[in-house]
Amino acid sequence: MSSRVSSRPDPQNYAQCSPGVLSYVATFFDLVGGMPSLMREESQIVIEVVLGEMTGTLESLRYGLIRENQKHIRGLDPRKFPDRYDGIDLSNIPDYVGGALTTFLHGVPLLRVQGASSRIRSYALRNLTVWVTHDRFLAEYLLLADSRRIKSHFRTALKERSVHFEQFLSGQLIGGGGCVMVEGFEWERGASVVESRSNAGKH
Repeated sequence: MSSRVSSRPDPQNYAQCSPGVLSYVATFFDLVGGMPSLMREESQIVIEVVLGEMTGTLESLRYGLIRENQKHIRGLDPRKFPDRYDGIDLSNIPDYVGGALTTFLHGVPLLRVQGASSRIRSYALRNLTVWVTHDRFLAEYLLLADSRRIKSHFRTALKERSVHFEQFLSGQLIGGGGCVMVEGFEWERGASVVESRSNAGKH
């Protein structure tokens, strides 16, 4: 074993670290960075930390404003960072600011369309029990009756796993409230979704 690999961080060294989100994130990348497959000089992991309100940040990314005047940082040019993504996780933030409308207006446009599919995920937390079906949630915020109309308008479809959860939990009650939104719903975008929409329009 080479000396570089033997210097890999020991997970036990983190047992006494103070708790906190950034501590966990730092620990993860310390361990991943020590893997032999990532020890080559050409392999790099770059993390961009942006502080700000979520919807404003997403819009700035969409229109190329967030990195417009940024300078090189240790040889990295922020203007070359990606502005379309394979995956976006909005957590439960849309549940507090616009629900599905926030997801589709601000998040979906940042998904990569070319090549393999990309996905976006969000879920409800505070208003979890309000929604008995997923369709009611979508209709409340988007004025679109169901996921089929969303697919037609936004070229975005529910991933198969989310469809199964939707069918299984739709209409079920726990303690008098809905539970369908307990599972985060993933929406998929990509060439296959666009193609299926085009084929549907030919019938």
